[in-house]
Amino acid sequence: MNPKYNFDDKVVIVTGAAQGIGQEIARRFLSENAIVALVDKNKEALENFTNEFDHSKYRFYQCVGDVSDEKFVVDTVSDLFIKQKTIDILINNAGIYEPTFSILEMDKATWDRTIAVNLTGTFLFCREVSKIMVDNKIKGSIVNMSSTNGLVGERNYIAYNASKGGVTLLTKGMSLDLAEYGIRVNAVCPGYITTEATVKMDGEEFVNNYVKANIPLNRSGSVEDVAGAFLFLASDDAKFITGTCVVVDGGQLAV
Repeated sequence: MNPKYNFDDKVVIVTGAAQGIGQEIARRFLSENAIVALVDKNKEALENFTNEFDHSKYRFYQCVGDVSDEKFVVDTVSDLFIKQKTIDILINNAGIYEPTFSILEMDKATWDRTIAVNLTGTFLFCREVSKIMVDNKIKGSIVNMSSTNGLVGERNYIAYNASKGGVTLLTKGMSLDLAEYGIRVNAVCPGYITTEATVKMDGEEFVNNYVKANIPLNRSGSVEDVAGAFLFLASDDAKFITGTCVVVDGGQLAV
């Protein structure tokens, strides 16, 4: 059974909400009676997800666009605040993850896109939401998606490593900027998590071998494992936690 938190009528933004970890985070908030702005660039996937829910019972908005588009971010945050008069929680989950190249082979287009989505998109939503929270004296919570790649490097993921390292220090710096306003900022750093995307990209044999070689708990993580960490950090149970990165990796970095 998932723990229950007091998210009744809380207004939450979840980016990258149409699939994978973001979808599970959004599902958990909706199940706890939050009002959720579901942000994703994939309109079809977002509609398929929301078709799971009784629209008369669950409260959500579909916001289709690219998190690296500044105008989209500004308009989305502003429109949500106008409609709801508050934004209590921001979950920055949107990101791209794919094998790229070593520094010797890295092309600028791949680099630019990875940084734009993973780091700049997170920054843009953080900036717009935190301004609203400060201006309206909302003691909110922001939780960013970093990664174990934001704490240690991994070969041939140079752009992803850099983007998630940026998210880690963006989180820590923001926590200091916003602490005086009662706004908490934290990050979650997942290790290897099984999603539809990772299974398609890596294949079952790779996953099994990776788990045996690297993960002490002897399994890959699930979207439920990661979503639980996000909800905890967003909740009042974590009201004295800010500027930290919660690692969800089955013990991999402890080795």
